[in-house]
Amino acid sequence: MFCFPIAKLHTDDEARLAALNINSSAVLVPGFSSDIFAYSVTLPRDTRAVRISVIPISPAAHVLITANSSAASASSTLDYSVPYGPSTIQVTVTAEDPQIAKTYSLNIFRSLGTASPFSCLKQCTQAIPLS
Repeated sequence: MFCFPIAKLHTDDEARLAALNINSSAVLVPGFSSDIFAYSVTLPRDTRAVRISVIPISPAAHVLITANSSAASASSTLDYSVPYGPSTIQVTVTAEDPQIAKTYSLNIFRSLGTASPFSCLKQCTQAIPLS
């Protein structure tokens, strides 16, 4: 009997996402597709944090999530404290073949809001005399 090692003849070259989710009431614009690599999300003023989760198409792919150009998570989930104004999340998916990678960008804008600085005060229910 002869035994021969079986070599893997082909490495997986899939570097796309099957899913990109954000756990808020925000909606990705445009809607998610594996072949679209740039998205926008507008968050209301009171949104302090979001959880971003991704699923690569290939289980052999590696994911790196960066927030505002700083490495944030080498896993498929990032809990992100959202600053006011614009910020950018990038998800880089590297195939089993490390020469193949694709990057998805998520441009987030947390609204500064237009609430009056006095909006948290209760309305006065009686007149105050001025004399």
